[in-house]
Amino acid sequence: MSPTTNESNAVLKQHIEEAVALLEKVAAVVADGKPPLTAAQRMSCAKLRKGGEKVVPMVAAIASRFGVSIATHPLDGMRAKLELIQTLVPLFHRSQELLKQIEDVSMRAQTETATSASVYYKTLRQIARNDGNVRASLASVEEFFSYRHRKPAQGAGEGEGEGEGEGEGAGEGAGAGAGASPATAVVNQGESAHAHATASSLASEPSVRQTHQFGNATPQRNTV
Repeated sequence: MSPTTNESNAVLKQHIEEAVALLEKVAAVVADGKPPLTAAQRMSCAKLRKGGEKVVPMVAAIASRFGVSIATHPLDGMRAKLELIQTLVPLFHRSQELLKQIEDVSMRAQTETATSASVYYKTLRQIARNDGNVRASLASVEEFFSYRHRKPAQGAGEGEGEGEGEGEGAGEGAGAGAGASPATAVVNQGESAHAHATASSLASEPSVRQTHQFGNATPQRNTV
């Protein structure tokens, strides 16, 4: 890795630490003091249909004109919640774009890292044939590079996607047989790590994209 890359990563790390600290402040401001919604709760929530941001003030105005007031649904509270939704719109959309950007950058970096490590491991294995010291040193990483994805049952929902993702690595394994070099396995391992990281941390709540479109949502079954 070149010095320029090291310096760039150091600067990026500093900016990310500052950004994370800022995000903590934003999270504290946005938080409403309630626990996160479960998947079932998200499905049962009423969603504001497209155009609702214009209709709600009209309903409030009509209710006020005719003196209609409901204790459990105060007009001021309804107006305040609508204002909150509109306030969150730019943050919501920008955070979605940022998450996609982070995922893309991480995926590219993992692919390049996995590919480089695979090349080095394959080269070191060739050297190890005639060098006992190298062979002994590789023992600590052999298990990692020997990892193989189990081929999923045909017709499984995830099988098609995973089969496509293995690509050339899977082809080399099938052609070389059981004795094939496992050097390319790290690429698949990297892909698996990326999928896990995306599911468990970068996209901690992917259902948000599906259920809360903030003014651009299509009508849902439970609507207001």
